[in-house]
Amino acid sequence: GVALGFLRNEVFIQEKGSRSQQGVQQVVVVIMAGSSQDNVSRPASLLHKAGMTIYAVGSQLTLESTDLEKIASYPPWKHVILLESFLQLAVVGSKIKNQLCPELVGRRAFVSGMGFALQEGCVHIEKADIYFLIDGSGSTHPDDFLVMKVFMSEVIRMFHVGPDRVQFGVVQYSDEVSPQFTLSQHSSVAGLEVAVDSIQQKGGGTKMGEALGSMIQVFADSARSNVPWYLIVVTDGQSMDPVADAAEALRGHGVTI
Repeated sequence: GVALGFLRNEVFIQEKGSRSQQGVQQVVVVIMAGSSQDNVSRPASLLHKAGMTIYAVGSQLTLESTDLEKIASYPPWKHVILLESFLQLAVVGSKIKNQLCPELVGRRAFVSGMGFALQEGCVHIEKADIYFLIDGSGSTHPDDFLVMKVFMSEVIRMFHVGPDRVQFGVVQYSDEVSPQFTLSQHSSVAGLEVAVDSIQQKGGGTKMGEALGSMIQVFADSARSNVPWYLIVVTDGQSMDPVADAAEALRGHGVTI
């Protein structure tokens, strides 16, 4: 954890040659022999938030903890590399090169279930209205809530955002439903990232069923009628109330969950 913080504060800075201000991708390769003696979640989340892509490489000993997945960028299947021994390190470079080089040329992402691929600078104009429904209950650890916010920002950056393109909104739930911002409030990636960063965890219980039920009206009040509607639900565990009927009602109104 201390080492990750050192990277952010002392290494990836303009004075040491970082070109992040010029839009150059920042890539970190972390190589671990075992579990960390300190917490890695928050320093890793701050690196993600700063826009860095992190590959986490570890031996089988690291399987005893979840440190690699906590450190690596999303999705972990792409950014976590497990080795039987460090004798295999020679192949890590080529693996990362094969994944990274296409991204540097033209970053491409496919969002499972949404039915379309998106690429920076593509000629298509993709339209969708997407809400995040996030669990802000007390059972969600603050570090995990920070990871949720990093995840939302990473997803947002995959899309062409704008009033006539893809729009995002966020609703937080716990004991009660708390809209954070609606679809039309922020029309740029930068504005959305600032709004996501400012979200504060509410605490309380986990009433996901009530939250799902409220989303029908949220979509009806704020979403466009001629574009696909999507809901991304992020939760830390079991709901205190039933969810099946509310989820089915949302699907009945044309929302893909």
